[in-house]
Amino acid sequence: MTAESDPGSKITESLRILRASEQDAQALWEWRNDALTRQMSVSEAQVDRQTHETWYRKLLANPDRYLYVGCLETNERIGMCRFDLDTNSGDAEVSINLNPACRGKRLSSPLLAAAMSRFQLERRTDLFAKIKRSNLASIRCFAANGFVLDDSDGELLRYRYHIARGDVLLDPPTSQTLAPAGTQSAERR
Repeated sequence: MTAESDPGSKITESLRILRASEQDAQALWEWRNDALTRQMSVSEAQVDRQTHETWYRKLLANPDRYLYVGCLETNERIGMCRFDLDTNSGDAEVSINLNPACRGKRLSSPLLAAAMSRFQLERRTDLFAKIKRSNLASIRCFAANGFVLDDSDGELLRYRYHIARGDVLLDPPTSQTLAPAGTQSAERR
């Protein structure tokens, strides 16, 4: 597929990955409670605002959790990607959630690729994701970014991405140069 025929290619050229801030809390809460998001999540329950705000503040303060938001040049938030370090294994669990308004635009895979690159600049560790069997979009997204099926337990599949401890992942298998020079720093909005 050429850049001219790929509707997502022009959009992903301006994708920036930023550390999440308090300003992102409302959008992430709304995305989390989207009906399709809940259906595809390991936890399907709707989350009330107060519970989300408490969880969100703790997440931002936790040095073992990394939450990134993908933004376009227009500052439109397209999705989030979270990395939770497992202090026992040293691996990080990856979660991704696309802004419901951005579904169908081929943005999940570039978002994951760019977030993986950003995270690996901060922490070098293997990654894993738990995905429902019925979540075909996430399975395709993670597989396109080099994750392989590692284990299964009923409805949940476990995908793994191995990175050599001494290497920094700068270009995952499907990534392009997704951010202008200088935007990969630890900036916050």
